[in-house]
Amino acid sequence: RIDGERFPIEQNVLRGDGWIFRDKTDERIVAKIEEQPNIVLDELTESISEGIVTGKNQVFLLPIDTADKLGFEKELLKPAIQGKQIQQYFHEPVQNVVIYPYRSKENYTELIPDEDLAHLFPITWRYLSSHRQNLKGRKYFDESSKGWYELWCERNFRQQATDKIIVPELASRNRFAYCEKSTFYLDTVCGIIPKNKDFKTYLYLLGLLNSSLLEFYYKKCKKDIENWWAKKNYLSCPN
Repeated sequence: RIDGERFPIEQNVLRGDGWIFRDKTDERIVAKIEEQPNIVLDELTESISEGIVTGKNQVFLLPIDTADKLGFEKELLKPAIQGKQIQQYFHEPVQNVVIYPYRSKENYTELIPDEDLAHLFPITWRYLSSHRQNLKGRKYFDESSKGWYELWCERNFRQQATDKIIVPELASRNRFAYCEKSTFYLDTVCGIIPKNKDFKTYLYLLGLLNSSLLEFYYKKCKKDIENWWAKKNYLSCPN
């Protein structure tokens, strides 16, 4: 019973991996969509990745004005977007920065050694050092090989520092937005980097991903909402 209306469901359409209930009209629309040529999002993208997990937001994530007042060195501060700030096609103004003690080295992300941090970024280093006991108290860190001042999941520097499409990890509707390379994204966000870096490609994908057609299709086909807008094997686009 949906919206006060009863409708029959054939038992043979109930699959073992989960039940999805659609009336006959929705079934016809879904079938028509699936008859069309399509391509999965993974084939159009260079990467689809989750955002940065600090492991201690109280220390690493700061309002922009607070970071300015403390005089932190700008090189270690990355404007950071959260999922709740993402709307269709755009994201709200950045409110926070994340302290990111890493640098890009060819094809990998390198932790800046503590002696370099202390020498090159003394103000930020003093701040982190003042929270050392708090940061060292992270049990999962103490049991790993990570440094005490590291983020739990820093992700790939280059995937963050590039133009991308971002989407909330949890969402009740499709909310894809363009995000410039100067802005990083946190763990409530997934980032999508197209293979084709032409700006028109970003606009084309945004138009598809934000469309009412794809929203209808995935709401009628998916059993959960966790990260489903950015699942690389689920998002099929018209070819």
